[in-house]
Amino acid sequence: MKKTGLILLLVAMVLAPVAAIQTEGVSDSKFALGLNLGSNAGLAIQYQINPSIDLIANVSYGLLNGYVGGDVAANFKVVDFGIKSNQGDLFLSVGGGAKIGVDVKNSTGVYIGAIVPVGLVYTLPQAPWTFYLRVAPGINLLQANAFKVGFTWDTYVGGMYCFN
Repeated sequence: MKKTGLILLLVAMVLAPVAAIQTEGVSDSKFALGLNLGSNAGLAIQYQINPSIDLIANVSYGLLNGYVGGDVAANFKVVDFGIKSNQGDLFLSVGGGAKIGVDVKNSTGVYIGAIVPVGLVYTLPQAPWTFYLRVAPGINLLQANAFKVGFTWDTYVGGMYCFN
C-alpha cells in the first residue's frame, strides 16, 4: 500500500505541471504577500513568473512538528469554477515544488522533501486580497539526517495582499 501511494504521488507530481502548461496563472498581480495559519504558520509570498506560472513560497514554523523551514513551488490554475465579475473569482490550483526544514523541537536534524500543493483560491472582486485553503501532500526524502522516504502533509488557510 505504501509503495502504491508513493508511486501515485510521484506520478501526480510529474503530471500536474505538465497538464497545466496551457492554463493561466493563479494571480493577476505580479507580487503578493500574506500569512498562512495551519500545520505550518508563517509568511506567504507569491510571485508571477509569467501569465501561466506563479511561484509560491512559505517561510514558516511547523506547529505540529516543531520545525522551522520553508517551501517553494510552481503554481497553476487548473479548474476555474466560473465565478467572475462582481462575485470574485473561485478556482482550484495545483503545483509542484520542494520543502526544507530544521527540527527545532526535538533536535532530530534536517528534512528535505517534494510537495504537491493543491489549493482552493478565492480572490475578492473589488479589493486586492486573495484567500485560500491549501493541502500540500508530499514525500520526505531526507528525515533526521538520514535518507528515509516517507509521507508528509501540510494543511493551511491563508490570505495575501496583492500588489500591482
